[in-house]
Amino acid sequence: MSTIDEATNLAQMAAIVAHESSPKTATLRVPTQLGEGTVASVTIRDTLTVVITDVQFTRDQRDDFHEDSEMIELNYVLAGDLICSVNNEPFRMQSPTQAISYFHQSNVTLKTAANQRVQKVEIRMTPERLLSYFVETKERAMIMSFLQRQLGQITQHTLTPIIKQRVYEILHCSYEGSFKALYIEAKVIELLVATFAKQTSKRLPNASETHKLQRIKAIILAELDQPHTVNSLASRVHLSDNKARQGFKQLFGVPIITFLRQQRMEKAAWLLEVEGLTVTDTAVALCYSNMSNFTVAFRNYFGCNPSHYLKLKIMMITHD
Repeated sequence: MSTIDEATNLAQMAAIVAHESSPKTATLRVPTQLGEGTVASVTIRDTLTVVITDVQFTRDQRDDFHEDSEMIELNYVLAGDLICSVNNEPFRMQSPTQAISYFHQSNVTLKTAANQRVQKVEIRMTPERLLSYFVETKERAMIMSFLQRQLGQITQHTLTPIIKQRVYEILHCSYEGSFKALYIEAKVIELLVATFAKQTSKRLPNASETHKLQRIKAIILAELDQPHTVNSLASRVHLSDNKARQGFKQLFGVPIITFLRQQRMEKAAWLLEVEGLTVTDTAVALCYSNMSNFTVAFRNYFGCNPSHYLKLKIMMITHD
């Protein structure tokens, strides 16, 4: 591939990532100076696009863009570890996982670490397209409530066997042209059923509870150095412990304490890498009085001890 072709591919890939353009059908190769793999975009309708990514970069990749397209996104990460930051709030997508997001007028950063295979399927659709699949009044009300709660949020869910199967069917679609578009849209509809059907029987948080649950999330993010518990957080927003536990998981896809640990570990990595704090100072800054507890939490999240994590990062920088 010529240098001009690679530059064109890079520009087109950046445009697809930033939602600036979506050709009807395009398969773009990663420029050799960045790594290997492909990004395939299939626009089924003007309001529905599926992007299939299978890449491996030779150096850390960062994409910054302003999201103003107002699209619902369903990301199915089958391999790799991605960090998405929205308005400076980090969120890690570790495979295998499903992440649902809905942003409008937001600053987004997508980070992909080097030397790892990233394989994911991303479904992008307008709120109107999502609502068009639901004709019953109760179902439409449920989806509209979901959209209201999801705006500005990312929620993460486990990839069930059924969802994995449908994603793999999209990946291995052998049809071409109109048949390919029809086949993929059918799989998108099946994924919507698998994602939303189970919610119809659940009591979702009402507007008042949703506001209080969002306050709990904001408190956690602003006070990672405080010894929060479910009870202390629920009390501050005047919710019962049960409503806080159940509602937070429904709204954000993870239990309160799991979210608190995730955010502390993300902050720990930042303090170690960027701020240059020692492991001990990092543990203290994040309210860990016991170093052993901090090391175990870090290892459970990142797969290695803090000191080893730092050595790996230094090796990667030296190698680059």
